Amino acid sequence: MRLTKGIIEQALRMTCIAIAGITLLAACGSDEDADGLEIASDTDIEEEVLPEEPPVLTGPAFADDEPPALPEDLAEMRDAGYLRVLIHHSDLTGLEREGGKRPPEVELVSRFAAHLGLPIRWIVVTDRDRLIPALLDGRGDLIAHAMTVTESRAQQISFSSPVRFINEVVVVPADTVSPPRDAKALVNKKRETRYIPHVRASSAYVETLAEAARMHDGNPSYQAIPEHLAVHEILEKVGVGEYPLSIHDSDEVKAYLSYNSDIKVAFDLKKRQPISWATRPASTQLVDNINSFLISDKRSASVEDSYGGDLDTIKERGVLRVAMPNNSSSYFIYKGQPLGYQYEMARQLARSLGVRLQPIAPPLHSDMLLLLESGRVDLIAAVLTVTPERQERVDFSEPLLEIRETLVQPAATVPITNLDALAGKSIHVRRSSAYWTTLKKIAGIRVVAVDESLETETIMDQVASGDVPLTVADSNIVERFLTYRDDVQGTLVLSDTKPLAYAIRQDAPKLLEAVNKFVTRNRNGKFAKRIYRKYFEDDKAIRKLQPTSVKGQISPYDDLIRKYARKYGFDWRLIAAQMYQESGFDPKAKSWAGARGLMQIMPRTARELGVDPKELYDPETNIAAGTLYMHRMISLKSPTMPTRERHRFALASYNAGYGHVIDARKIARTMRKNRNVWFANVDEAIVLLEDPKYWKNARHGYCRGSEPRDYVKNIEHYYSVFSAAMPLTTQ
Repeated sequence: MRLTKGIIEQALRMTCIAIAGITLLAACGSDEDADGLEIASDTDIEEEVLPEEPPVLTGPAFADDEPPALPEDLAEMRDAGYLRVLIHHSDLTGLEREGGKRPPEVELVSRFAAHLGLPIRWIVVTDRDRLIPALLDGRGDLIAHAMTVTESRAQQISFSSPVRFINEVVVVPADTVSPPRDAKALVNKKRETRYIPHVRASSAYVETLAEAARMHDGNPSYQAIPEHLAVHEILEKVGVGEYPLSIHDSDEVKAYLSYNSDIKVAFDLKKRQPISWATRPASTQLVDNINSFLISDKRSASVEDSYGGDLDTIKERGVLRVAMPNNSSSYFIYKGQPLGYQYEMARQLARSLGVRLQPIAPPLHSDMLLLLESGRVDLIAAVLTVTPERQERVDFSEPLLEIRETLVQPAATVPITNLDALAGKSIHVRRSSAYWTTLKKIAGIRVVAVDESLETETIMDQVASGDVPLTVADSNIVERFLTYRDDVQGTLVLSDTKPLAYAIRQDAPKLLEAVNKFVTRNRNGKFAKRIYRKYFEDDKAIRKLQPTSVKGQISPYDDLIRKYARKYGFDWRLIAAQMYQESGFDPKAKSWAGARGLMQIMPRTARELGVDPKELYDPETNIAAGTLYMHRMISLKSPTMPTRERHRFALASYNAGYGHVIDARKIARTMRKNRNVWFANVDEAIVLLEDPKYWKNARHGYCRGSEPRDYVKNIEHYYSVFSAAMPLTTQ
């Protein structure tokens, strides 16, 4: 059988428009490395040698795939050459919103491993009740998941000194009228059904309930819920009333409430509970080293409690907290990786200071100044124009960028080219924006305030759809928007050149000096220009399709695809279809975000898969990594989900990131759609993550959801074409 170029092109005509949209994010564009590590210029900063940032969800090995080994203690672990750290797959942060303290497990254990001089091998469990058995089976050396110290657990494992303390709190739906008010009501033998806690059987909350029942002569029973559920998934079920009541750690609830308000705390059930790491009882040297590290490391324990401070405080904390918008140019998550112009520039700034970056995306633009003034962030990314009103509240650095405020109107309308033509027009902008001040100075126009939660790009979407007649945007945002849209136009320039600068508290002169030094040294350097081009100037050129016409083949890599598809349990033609969508079978493809090779693997993900990013252009290395990546996406899906649906959800997660898919499933449930079915259900929900009404309350924030929707649809189509052309019975 022969797949000719004509046959494939004919089969693909129906989806070529979708390809044009998706390839912007899939496999074409600039030569930028998403990790931002290619810094080689006298005018650029030198890269700091810092520990790796926390791993993404798909990187580590799964516990069930890890062969048991029982290094008795630290000496044997040194002989093995790494420290195997057990962790639950949900132990990742979504978008942080408020700048308060957050669970430090992943970052803290990374510093501990660096302290030992050992690389980490992350071992993931999908169900929390597998953590202790996996440790005792020898599939890991240390549990770094947030684990409350209890008597029953202490009989099996050894605990370190506490890394932090939490309160166990009772949570109920936000609209609950009469929740229980104390432990006695919670365990009352005559309690109502809605007072029965829904918790995991492996959780410490079960022992807390038993203790409360003994104290109050009550009933400690509870409703056991699935062990694989992440905390935010459980809280989401509480929020929609599926679970009427649950118990959780206070810091986890606080993190959830920073972006969602559908639950509330009824009362504190148990206060100041220690959270510790765990080892096997025989690992005494390891425990001793952990305890010594926790005492000596100034950044351990609850360093996030410290607010405010100047550069010395930031260096002691080891973290630079930067507020920035969650949008497609400043900061967003793609394929599980944080990206965005402001994110990458701020990360280089943090590196120049010898600390880590902690990006914080508040729900409202107006919140950024409040977070800065309250000391919950150290600076605001260069997203604010310098105005006299703002200068009264904060200090501004040297400008990182210069922009012009530009009128935005629908593409099909006659361009407005002078101020006289604006007479009688309505222009929609946020009241807190600098655009509002500019427009108020123009006579004869009507300035309309929009919701403060709306991003400028979202208002531009509304202009394109005709819901809003006109708006204003910074010239670089317009430039970025027009790289993938042609339904609006930037016409009249409304301002002189204005600086965009970092905003810093007025009591942090040393930080201001350091930021000015960074900006002066780097704003015109190669790295800054490369990152600007990556996010604002990369055009929407469509990848040239390169189907093969070799007889009896889909691609030149069929044998390799078969090899790794069999290894991980896939139909090889599905992997071929995915590869075609990702790269057009071009082994040298490189996306705007830095994804590389046939399966478009991100460099950071490659390292977490045990692959040298430099090897990603090797076809076999790339296919092996991409198929393993898909295998891990499949492993995170519920085993009760139909196989075909699991593949579809895995494909969407591969493209958009697992977190965005989880957010979309929640939205689907609120829409009364089937959260376990992709087409006509979750694929419609994920598109809503482009709407601030939805993504403001999503754990992982903004997502251009039309891309994973089209991605899965295209691959399904290619798969049907390849399956018809290459039936398994002929191979």
